[in-house]
Amino acid sequence: MPERTGILIVGHGTRDARGVAEFVAAAEMASELLPDYAVEHAFLELAEPTIKYAVERLARAGIKETVIAPMLLFAAGHAKQDIPRLVAEATRDLAMSFCQAEPLGCHAKMVAASAERFCQVTNGLSADELRRTLLILVGRGNSDPLAVADMHRFAGLRAARAGVGGVEVAFMAVAKPGIRDAVAAAARRSFDRVVVQPHLLFRGQVLDSLHDIVDSARADCREKRTEWLVADHLGPSRFVAEALTEQCLEAVKREGF
Repeated sequence: MPERTGILIVGHGTRDARGVAEFVAAAEMASELLPDYAVEHAFLELAEPTIKYAVERLARAGIKETVIAPMLLFAAGHAKQDIPRLVAEATRDLAMSFCQAEPLGCHAKMVAASAERFCQVTNGLSADELRRTLLILVGRGNSDPLAVADMHRFAGLRAARAGVGGVEVAFMAVAKPGIRDAVAAAARRSFDRVVVQPHLLFRGQVLDSLHDIVDSARADCREKRTEWLVADHLGPSRFVAEALTEQCLEAVKREGF
């Protein structure tokens, strides 16, 4: 029954208090959309509560079945290996079964969340001005080829509705092209403006580094007069909460919880 099912929302974790607060806010938004479930949240690393602590809270509440909901953008090592391992360890001595929902991925609500952030930073631009705009979507980056491919697929979904002259993908680390190379290439092109949009959920060092890179590019292109804009990161958006909720409910339906 739904009232006996738990949902554990798992975030990556950060030492940045702003990022922790944003994750908690997003998890609380999702919890409000799941009133018939026992919802807890936890972090994979770097912050508390831990997965073990949250699982034990669910067990003390009498929960026997739990959906693990990764509040992660794509299915890379954390979603495929680390979270299942830590949950299995936490539930080893408990009478609790669990399944894992899909990450946020290319869910339609995530595309809407990303489009909303873009519209906020380009508000007031005409259709003609947008056609002279380059959008660079920036992911964290990892070594999982499927996650990298999903980022490119997400960019394709965004391109279909952005109305801009071009959409490029770049990564902060590991995957190619790197953000510095992408910014340098964009500076050599003839667009009137470049919108750099972090495809990142919450604040942290990665986001701060991205702003520093764009600030440097803006200074280097001062004579060319290219306008450089940085969209806001996804953050605790209602769209993000709705995407997570729908992934959870799909897992409940799939597993028969």
